[in-house]
Amino acid sequence: MKKQIIACFLILFVVGCGLLPSPITPPDDANQPPPENAEGNAQPEQSPATTAPSAPSGDFTLTSPAMENGGKLPSMFTCDGESLSPPLAWQGAPEGTVSYALAMHHIPGPGDTHWYWVVYNIPPTTLSVEAGATNFGTFGTNSVNEQQVYAPPCSKGPGEKLYTITVYALSASPNLPNPAVVDRDTLLAAIANITLAEASLNVTFERGQEGAAAPGPVAENSEQTDNNETNCDPQGVFAPYADQVHVSCDESYLYVETETGQPEHEMMRGITAWILRVPIPFRYTDERAWKIPRDPHWLEEHTAAHARGPIAMAVNGVPIYHFDKRPDVALDDSYVYDPKYDTAQQGELDHCGGHAGQGEDYHYHTAPVCLLDHHNLAHPIGYTLGGGEIFYGTGADDYFGEGQYNHINNLPTEPLDECNGLQLPDGSYVYYTTHEPPYTIGCYHEEVDWALQIEPRQMRELGQFGRNATKIVSLTINDGVRTLLFETDQGQLNAVVYQPSTAGQDCWDFQFRTNIDQPTPAETHCRVE
Repeated sequence: MKKQIIACFLILFVVGCGLLPSPITPPDDANQPPPENAEGNAQPEQSPATTAPSAPSGDFTLTSPAMENGGKLPSMFTCDGESLSPPLAWQGAPEGTVSYALAMHHIPGPGDTHWYWVVYNIPPTTLSVEAGATNFGTFGTNSVNEQQVYAPPCSKGPGEKLYTITVYALSASPNLPNPAVVDRDTLLAAIANITLAEASLNVTFERGQEGAAAPGPVAENSEQTDNNETNCDPQGVFAPYADQVHVSCDESYLYVETETGQPEHEMMRGITAWILRVPIPFRYTDERAWKIPRDPHWLEEHTAAHARGPIAMAVNGVPIYHFDKRPDVALDDSYVYDPKYDTAQQGELDHCGGHAGQGEDYHYHTAPVCLLDHHNLAHPIGYTLGGGEIFYGTGADDYFGEGQYNHINNLPTEPLDECNGLQLPDGSYVYYTTHEPPYTIGCYHEEVDWALQIEPRQMRELGQFGRNATKIVSLTINDGVRTLLFETDQGQLNAVVYQPSTAGQDCWDFQFRTNIDQPTPAETHCRVE
């Protein structure tokens, strides 16, 4: 930084997509919890971090939003289509899992194996990958061109070919320091003694097949899509937010698109434990549109939510996350509440129940109370990733909503269960927000496809600037320039001033000012997909 920036505000940044831990609390205060952890795509250390192996779990499963086990591999994931790697999601890994690996292979004949996808060093907090993802682990080589990339199947000869995708839950990170020489056999040998469980997905493909790609959110990607919002939203749930979201649908999904992923209400004001992130628009459009199942598959038993990534979507298109800031904590029946990790209790949220997360996005952790100005309480205020409706019950107080909505109590007379759910006579469930944890939903009564999660990537590594913040005063937007003002522990006003950069569509120029009226040299950082 230039000389006018005092030394304690020196900032080091990298452009990338890895999510790195960034505690605000000084290291000498061991009793204080860390801020909301970064949700990791950074490469793990090559020296293996081990834990005691656990018994393999029969509950470890692998799914994909684009295909079913035993079904067809859509052509978009082959050389006949877009050559993308398929989206995946897995859950139920055994206790002691510290890393994942995956491989995709095909056996054309006895004694012969082709492999198309080899990835290891996948962080334990990664439970899904998007189509075409390249930054979630270390890539080994494929057998098609021996490159460290996904090789789309392009098998010759008539008839269907069987392809198997396998994810391995590992008790240690494999010792494979040179990925350029890691093929499938090398990976399997390295993980043979550290594999806790594995889950597979078998699909078939025939060259020239009429491969139906995964359903898309816009008409040109799906013949079934109906862009008539009256048909897709007959109750008008999204009508008050028509200037923020666009709704379309097909027989299976409601697609909700938003150009910014941000609310119209004020953001960030009132935060007293800032995790040093600022909200930057993120487009939930096209293949990144929210996909809400229109016909939830209700379960006999509830299933756990995830602490990392969105668990629901508010009706203004803004994500809803779990309140616990630890991305790797298990939210199953063994979960024990600790207020040290409650984002609401720790002062990390603004007066509307949200904040900027590690992906420089904006999301809620509690009831989105600031929507109540124009929200119909008879309509859902959000939807779970499984398609369940979330209604506003309670959640406001003198801070959340600043006392304007304290009188609203829309809770049912019947008690809610541990998921904040209520079973209806037909066996379905609805959820209600509450003033106490879990605030939105604590678990699910419906099946959830975790590949439907959408999570923005981190733009920049945090430095020291802002670590002495005691309260965020305001975030203003003027002609595209955003200014976040915060008070320091010395009673001074500092600012982060940021605006779109000419360097690229998802690039922003940042100024970090200790004198809010004195411009500083800008630093450019880009969101890398």
